[in-house]
Amino acid sequence: MKILSLCLPTYKRKNFLDRAIKNIIEETKGIKDKVELCISDNASLDGTEEIVKKYSKKYSFIRYNKNQKNIGYDKNLLKTLDMSSGEYCWFISDDDIFVKGAIKRIIPLLESKKYDYILSESRSVDRPLFMGWKYEPELTRSADREQLLDYREISFMATHIIRKKLYIKIKKDITTEQGFEHMLIFFYALKYADLIYITKIPNVFYMGDGLYSTAKKHLLFFKNIFYFFKYCHSKKIITKSMRNKLVNCFYSYLIPNTFFGITIAKNDSDIKKLFNIFTEIYLEYIKDTELDTLMIKYLLFIKDKKLLILLSKKAFIFSYMLVYVKFLNVFRKDKMPVMWEVYENRKKQGAREMEF
Repeated sequence: MKILSLCLPTYKRKNFLDRAIKNIIEETKGIKDKVELCISDNASLDGTEEIVKKYSKKYSFIRYNKNQKNIGYDKNLLKTLDMSSGEYCWFISDDDIFVKGAIKRIIPLLESKKYDYILSESRSVDRPLFMGWKYEPELTRSADREQLLDYREISFMATHIIRKKLYIKIKKDITTEQGFEHMLIFFYALKYADLIYITKIPNVFYMGDGLYSTAKKHLLFFKNIFYFFKYCHSKKIITKSMRNKLVNCFYSYLIPNTFFGITIAKNDSDIKKLFNIFTEIYLEYIKDTELDTLMIKYLLFIKDKKLLILLSKKAFIFSYMLVYVKFLNVFRKDKMPVMWEVYENRKKQGAREMEF
C-alpha cells in the first residue's frame, strides 16, 4: 500500500497537465514506491490522454482514468479519491507545481499516521505564505478549529490532504456537486478528524495560470461560494457562526474583485451583467449586515452611471498599477505582472475559462 496518493482531476488543459506530471516525476525521485499519481480525465478531447499515456508507459506509479463524458469537477475529484490506494490523498490541480522537496518533506509526517487531515501551506508569486499560520501546528478535537475558516486559502485544492479512512467514513455524505467538493470534505474533517496538522512551510506553488476570467465569471465565484456556505449551513454541515466566518473571510476580496471585473469588462453588456451579479450578492448576503459598508453602497450607486463607472475604472487602474504592481514590486523577489495582461497571455497558452 502506498503512503500517499496525489489526486489530480483534469479537464482540457494538456499543456499544464504535462508540466504538472513532469514536476511530480522530478519531486518523487527515490520515493515512487511510496507515492502514486491518480489522474482522472473529465472526457478531454485536446490530447490529454496522449500526454498521460506518454508518461504512464514509463512510470508505473501513474494511474489514469478517462470518463466517458464530463461528469463535473466534484465527481471527477471524487473519482481520483476512489482510484487511490494510498494511506493519504493530496488534492492537486493540474496547474499546481510542488515546491522543491515538498513531497519528500511531507512523507515522514504521513508515515507517522498520527493525523486524519493536513492543511498544506502554499505560496504564489506575490505571497511567500498563503495562510501564514502562527499557532501550534496540531489541532485536537478540543481546539478552536473555526479559526481555520479565517483563511481564504482553504478554497485552494492543494491545501488539502485527507487520510483515506476518514474519506471513506464521510463519503456517503458528500453530495453537493457545487464546485467546492474539496471544501465540503474539509468541513466534514473539522467535525470528524481526531487530529489536524497545519504545515508552516510552503509545499505547493499556486500557479493559477490554467484559468482565465471574464468580468461576469469574476463575481460568479463569490455568488456561488456564498451560496455553497448557505447550503452547508442549511444541511447542518457547518454552524451559523462558521457560515458567518466564511462569508466575512471571502467578502474582503469581493470589492477589489468587483473593481477588477469592471476593468476587464469588454463592453456595457459585460458591465451590466457584472453589476446584476453584484446586486444579487448584496441582497442575499450583505444588505443590513455589518458588511454593508460605504464602498458597497458606492458600487450600488454607480451601477447605472456610465461616467462614474469609467472614472472608477481609471482610478482603480491607477492605484493598482502604482501601488500593487510598481511600488510593491520593488520589494518582491518574484515580480507581480499586470493581471489583465496575464489573462490575455493565459488564453494564448491554452488556459480554460472559469466555469461555474
